[in-house]
Amino acid sequence: MKRITAVCLGWTLLMGACAPTPPAAPRLVVVLVVDQMRGDYLNRFNVLLEGGLRRLVDQGQWFQEAYFGAAMTGTAPGHATIATGQDPREHGVFEQSWFDRDSNEVVRWTDDPRYPVLNDPDSGASPFRLRKETVGDWLKKASPQSHVVSLAIKARSAIALGGHSADAAFWFHPDVPGAVTSTYYLPELPAWVAPFNEKVLFQYEGQSWEPMHAESRNAETRQDGFDTENGGVDVSFTHHFDENYFRQITFSPLGDHLTLQFATLAIDNMELGQDDTADLLWIGLSSADLIGHLYGPYSQEVEDYYTRLDAYLGEFFDGLDARIGKDQYSVVLTSDHGVAPLPEYAQFQGVPAKRIVSDDYQAFISSCDRNLGQEFEVGRACFRHATFEGIVLDYETATSAGIDSTAFEMACKQELEALPFVAAAYTRSELLSRRQPGEDPYLDAYRRTWPADRGPDILLRWPPYWLVDTFPGGTNHGTPYNYDTHVPLLVMSSQVEAGSSVERLDMRAVAPTIAKLLGVASPADVPAAAPLAIHQQP
Repeated sequence: MKRITAVCLGWTLLMGACAPTPPAAPRLVVVLVVDQMRGDYLNRFNVLLEGGLRRLVDQGQWFQEAYFGAAMTGTAPGHATIATGQDPREHGVFEQSWFDRDSNEVVRWTDDPRYPVLNDPDSGASPFRLRKETVGDWLKKASPQSHVVSLAIKARSAIALGGHSADAAFWFHPDVPGAVTSTYYLPELPAWVAPFNEKVLFQYEGQSWEPMHAESRNAETRQDGFDTENGGVDVSFTHHFDENYFRQITFSPLGDHLTLQFATLAIDNMELGQDDTADLLWIGLSSADLIGHLYGPYSQEVEDYYTRLDAYLGEFFDGLDARIGKDQYSVVLTSDHGVAPLPEYAQFQGVPAKRIVSDDYQAFISSCDRNLGQEFEVGRACFRHATFEGIVLDYETATSAGIDSTAFEMACKQELEALPFVAAAYTRSELLSRRQPGEDPYLDAYRRTWPADRGPDILLRWPPYWLVDTFPGGTNHGTPYNYDTHVPLLVMSSQVEAGSSVERLDMRAVAPTIAKLLGVASPADVPAAAPLAIHQQP
């Protein structure tokens, strides 16, 4: 019996010695937010991938059914939701800008004159209008020695991701031109930024954006040169960079190549991932959105962008392998929203769709306002401010007409819903009520998008595939439909098993997922949990 016990004990010790050691927490977590990357792109472009995107698909955990639950899908709210784990209703950034009732002006959410933008003292920027903490803020509280850095072409992306406590947030300024920040984050630009702005930024000057391949390799990509691409101007490959170089470079894949090059400089000069204290790097890839707006999701340009991004990310990951160690960093890739096809292309495909341009929209809204004024027999406007997303009402009109606010809202709702491009209008009273959505499955999405003190008094929803926009060409997003809300989510880490999931996932789960990779607890008010198991040393 003693001999049997000794043998069993020996096997137990041997098996314990041979068992794989759980991986340590990463030295660096890199979060890539590809602006306007639709959830179907990885499947559509799968045969094209052989670089970084291929590595993420093959070696990462791929959540194929990730969706935003809020209705007004956009860059600012999407990035803020990814970073905070909250809907716009809670974090407050429901749009890039909104009408401020107190000042009677439109405010851009990042504007803050208290903190001048370096090299442009006439403007200022900070995250003070973001009402919730980001993952970076959670990390800095738990581990003050950790570094948090964010960067993107767009200020609204970099600031939303960086949050309140980032060590640095950088974005590209078109008038400087180059990478900038504000005094909220840094008192001056680091010395290593100057060579980038003066030399690296202009490495493509005098060149062109040409397709990587002579012919499309994807069956769903349409012919080149569709009439309403880019407003009918410069619709065919190749696209040349001329005297407006900086704008044109950001509206090409090379803009995001520059962003990744800048990220590598930040890693080297800010010593990210160089010790056992976990750091966090947010990278917003904004050119994807700028290209998608001009040419649409089925264009030759979008196909070429993702072919190139695949190559750029391959280079970037190879650099991380060399600098930090292949198993010493984790990557999360996702997006802030999707995009609709060009309405004219949808029509060509047999889908009911239409484009409403800004002048026509304003004429329709003005007509509604006049009709309501006549109905109430008041000599004043009913609408205080109108955007494509909704209407701010003048409730003093209701007072002068002797009706209560709910009846006033309902009359405005009925007038607006009579317009051909309004599928539904949601009033302040409806958004504040506790009634169930009933026959309208989108009511809850509009509630989740709407901070009561900042949002319009009536929110508007278009029919699917209709587009109401300023630009006479191209396309947009901002609806609760799947083509706008469905985005990719991939996690590549030594702590995570490779594979895929087709269970529906709320995008509020991204922030807790990043936090779990970092070994940081999510605040109690974050509603979602990380959807994956993390294998980590105790």
